[in-house]
Amino acid sequence: MPKARVLDGSRPNPREPVLSRSDEFKAALLAEGVDLAMIEAAAGLPPVKVSSPEEIAARRAERRERIAREKADGKRKADGSKVDPSAAKKPKAR
Repeated sequence: MPKARVLDGSRPNPREPVLSRSDEFKAALLAEGVDLAMIEAAAGLPPVKVSSPEEIAARRAERRERIAREKADGKRKADGSKVDPSAAKKPKAR
C-alpha cells in the first residue's frame, strides 16, 4: 500500500484510504463544483505544455532564420508574405 502524503504537517490517518494522485485531484475538483463529465473528458487530454521564455525565444529565432532562407530562395516576398505559387509565371507551351 502506498504511503499517504501529508500536506498540512499532520500525521495521516491509517484508517483513511490512500487515493492516487489523480483520484485526489478528481475529488478536489468535485468538491469545487466541477462537473464530473467535464473532469473525465479533461482526463483524456494531454498535459498542458508551458514553454519557458528561452524556448519561446529559440522558436522565434528559428522562425526568423526560416523566413530569411525562404526569402533568399524566392519562396517569400521582401515583406515576408508567401509567394502565391499559382501566380508564378510558367513557361508557355507552343
